[in-house]
Amino acid sequence: MEKSKQIGRVMLDFSAYTGSDKYSDGPVEDEILAAVREGRSEELLRRDNRWPIFYHLSPLRENLLNWLPLQKEARVLEIGSGCGSVTGVLLRHAAEVHCVEISPRRAEIAAYRHQKSDNLTIHVGNLNDIEGLGQFDYVTLIGVLEYAASFTHTARPYHDFIASCRRFLKPGGTLIIAIENRLGLKYFGGAAEDHSGIRFDGIMDYPTTRGVRTFARKELGDLLSECGLSDMKWYYPWPDYKIPHDIYSDEGLPVYADIAFSLYPTFDHDRLLLFDEKRATCSLIRAGLFAELANSFLVLASDAGDNDQLELPIKVHNPECRRPEYDIRTELFGSDHAVYKKAVTAAARPHLARMLENEQILVGIYGREHVARSWRIDEDTIATEYLSSQSLNDLAIQAWRENGVEGTAAVIDFFCRNLVRGKMNSSGAVPDIASAGRRFNIDLSLQNIAIRDGNFVIYDYEWLASNMSAKYCFLRSINAAYNTWPHEMQQEISLNKIAHAAGITDEQISQYSKNEKRFTDMLLDWYPYKQYARKMIQL
Repeated sequence: MEKSKQIGRVMLDFSAYTGSDKYSDGPVEDEILAAVREGRSEELLRRDNRWPIFYHLSPLRENLLNWLPLQKEARVLEIGSGCGSVTGVLLRHAAEVHCVEISPRRAEIAAYRHQKSDNLTIHVGNLNDIEGLGQFDYVTLIGVLEYAASFTHTARPYHDFIASCRRFLKPGGTLIIAIENRLGLKYFGGAAEDHSGIRFDGIMDYPTTRGVRTFARKELGDLLSECGLSDMKWYYPWPDYKIPHDIYSDEGLPVYADIAFSLYPTFDHDRLLLFDEKRATCSLIRAGLFAELANSFLVLASDAGDNDQLELPIKVHNPECRRPEYDIRTELFGSDHAVYKKAVTAAARPHLARMLENEQILVGIYGREHVARSWRIDEDTIATEYLSSQSLNDLAIQAWRENGVEGTAAVIDFFCRNLVRGKMNSSGAVPDIASAGRRFNIDLSLQNIAIRDGNFVIYDYEWLASNMSAKYCFLRSINAAYNTWPHEMQQEISLNKIAHAAGITDEQISQYSKNEKRFTDMLLDWYPYKQYARKMIQL
């Protein structure tokens, strides 16, 4: 085989390739190669429904690292880069990226995919056979560490593989590892182990599986510490690292409301569903066990103390399935009391600008003291002051616990009078709010309203609409809050009764459901779930 090959601006180096290609998804990779070479990858992604197509080509893969603030001058080594699903993020943020990939076909796919990048070199072969690359600021192992025993044939393959990775890491550099948790909740819930396909295999510590394994949180932490990487920052991609929408951390763990709206599709194969995983996850959150039973880990590991130099968010949210013109990522930092909204695509920049306009409109309606301040950082980013105080939804739940249904009713009445602006009574009259040309904040949910110094403050105002009604806004907000309420609270409080008490009829509820569908159809592109989601078989 030739020692090197140029594809566009990308150099493929075959000098360490031994002719042994042990890892492949089979003939489907030939289809992927043809598609990326001919510029048809988006077409293939949208007309197919096979897991390897979605896994290798979906832009959702980039959610795992698109928030990571790499230094512009950074050198990055991506080990086991596959078809280049995450490589694009690294190329956009780092000065120089080197990939190591054992499969020539996958390396070629990645090269065609990123052929316009002049900061990428792909080395084909086993990492253990590669020398002379120098040292890097970051080394990544995305879905790679679990296979160490298949390619490192020593008595302690996982320790020795990490040692092999460390020889490429600068002093103070960071090793980035993404891997499944062998004790992840989905495995208890009936999902087959990702690598062996055997249910409960990891939970039972792989009694018959050889050559591949994942780790529980303590096991992975001990492994890294024993390899001299004792400074670790732990993140928990949700629902897993392969197709993540949210990234949580020890400083920014999920709350009940985060999980209540999450969808739980499975894309690789049909699976059993032994219990309600949403409710089980919320139970883990309350018990303080989310980190131990999260489905995946993302760990940034370094020499002692070096990770403190990174300015990292504590929570990241990538909305599911948004169309490019509305694709906005949210990042929360623990240090500067601000929430950052970032345009994931250039097409989303006008939507970001509209949020600043919405702020000024709401200030005119409610007054400056009742609207959180926002400001522009750059063309792709705006910031909003972070309000850590109790939300109106928290108050509604607390009121129910202290005073039952009447307590929650009082909070909802406050919401009607002060936020929806005009109490909706049994006759359907809505005084004060229904003025001509009025734009309604359809994000005016109880979760997006903070109580600060006894006053309400609206802090999320992404959507204002002039073709909606006050009743629609009210119903949308109460429905959103209802989905986050504890199960026993939902059993006591009827959503329809709340609507009826506000003068909203069953016919209007039906019409508002149609309005909501039109809104979500405008906002979202559901093809991943429509095409790739597999059956969840309940027992």
